[in-house]
Amino acid sequence: MKALVFGGSGKIGSAIAWDLSKDKEIEEIGIVGRRKQALEKVKNWIGSDKVKVCVLDINNKQDSIDLMKQYKVGVLALPNRKTSYKVAHNAIEAGLNIVDTIEEFHRTPDPFEIEGL
Repeated sequence: MKALVFGGSGKIGSAIAWDLSKDKEIEEIGIVGRRKQALEKVKNWIGSDKVKVCVLDINNKQDSIDLMKQYKVGVLALPNRKTSYKVAHNAIEAGLNIVDTIEEFHRTPDPFEIEGL
């Protein structure tokens, strides 16, 4: 199975990618982020040929969807609801099964949100 980790250069995302690299059923782990150097550092730390660096601006919807279509599952380890929502909506369009690590998740539209989502 191929897994995609958004926020792959962060503390949580890199730990998730490391854990996935130990799973025999995982053949490829795409770690996604904006900074190639940070992603390469995580790849070297994990030390597995399964890890693939995927530099991506999540604001580019089509590039995001095109990448997602290459994977079976995804993990969102993004810093806030705004980015998580954006990636989650794209994942739905791409048909990517995802799980989000953010501690609070609200339905959109949420009549009580104050962040302008």
